[in-house]
This record gives sequence, C-alpha cells and structure tokens, in this order.
Amino acid sequence: MQNRSKWDDLVRSRKFWAMMLVTLMSLGLYVMDELSAREVADLAGLVVGIYMGSVAVEDGLSQAMRVWLRNQEASREASRDLLRAVVRDGGRDEEGGLL
Repeated sequence: MQNRSKWDDLVRSRKFWAMMLVTLMSLGLYVMDELSAREVADLAGLVVGIYMGSVAVEDGLSQAMRVWLRNQEASREASRDLLRAVVRDGGRDEEGGLL
C-alpha cells in the first residue's frame, strides 16, 4: 500500500513532470538533429541529478521541520509545567523567595 502512495506522489509531482517534459523535448531535438547523442546524454544526466537533488532537499527540509515542531511542542510543554509550578507555589521558590 505504501508503494502505491509513493507512485501517486510521483505522478502528482510537478518536478517529475518537468523532468519528463525536458527529457521528451531533448529526445525530440535529437530526432530533429538539433542535439547530438552526447548532448542528450549530458542533458539526461543533468535533469536526473537536479531532480534527485531537489527531492533530497525537500525530504531533508520536511524532516527538519518535523524535528523542529517536535522540539517546539516539548518546549511549550516545559513552559506550561513551569507556569503551573509558579502558579501553584504562589511565585515563590523552594526557599520562599520570589521567582
């Protein structure tokens, strides 16, 4: 089931369709003798590299965002706990002084 989701994501990806468009255009230019086989191969390598790099950056950023959000929630919870303790203790520390 997870593989199907990955395929669905791939087919809906604008990056994927942009890569396919560039690939088809380069093949069309090759057929019309506007590009050599070497230029098509170079272009294909460049397109695949850009696609893979952009997917890696996107995955890395989404993972960083998840970690950041998790840390934000933990920080918020710690702040709530501190506020509850201050309210509960009347704003005084363990020795009776003001916080």
